[in-house]
Amino acid sequence: VSPEAETKAPATFSLLNIAVSKAVYEFVGGDQLKAGPKPPKLQVNLEMIARVKLLAVKTDQGDGHGAVVELDCKIKPDMEWQPYRLEVNIAGAFQTLDGTVDDLMVFAQRAAPSILFPYIRETAHRLTMDAPAGVIRLDPMNISTLLNQNPWSDANISASASEPQPPSSQSPSASPEIEPQP
Repeated sequence: VSPEAETKAPATFSLLNIAVSKAVYEFVGGDQLKAGPKPPKLQVNLEMIARVKLLAVKTDQGDGHGAVVELDCKIKPDMEWQPYRLEVNIAGAFQTLDGTVDDLMVFAQRAAPSILFPYIRETAHRLTMDAPAGVIRLDPMNISTLLNQNPWSDANISASASEPQPPSSQSPSASPEIEPQP
């Protein structure tokens, strides 16, 4: 068999839909706000769970594979300065018609979180832009690298970060999960 015959074109993936499945904002500071100027950098901690659900896809173009990738994020600002409770859950539906299940899993673990994380950032910003103690702005970060530091089945990463700081300084706690295809 010639090398040209063994070369396979890379799989292509489509984003079918993105949905905010949960957006919770709660001001938990009562009627007390801390007086005085805010520090230039406020602490923001993230706790993140990532899940993948595999699906069989049947379309007019043929059979393929699909996945729903969910990012569940609890955003915990400095309660002294920004007494908020924030939770944002985003789900993205992806498909491939020419790739394998393994191709889709690699895509779901490596690329899909990077596609979805900006929606978490934007939702957190919108939820707090009129909040009494100021807006929460999450820094951009390489979320895929963070989630893929360990295999998705047993990852347990935790850290904290200050906001705003360079992107590499914010480190969420991440716990990926994979749900088997039925």
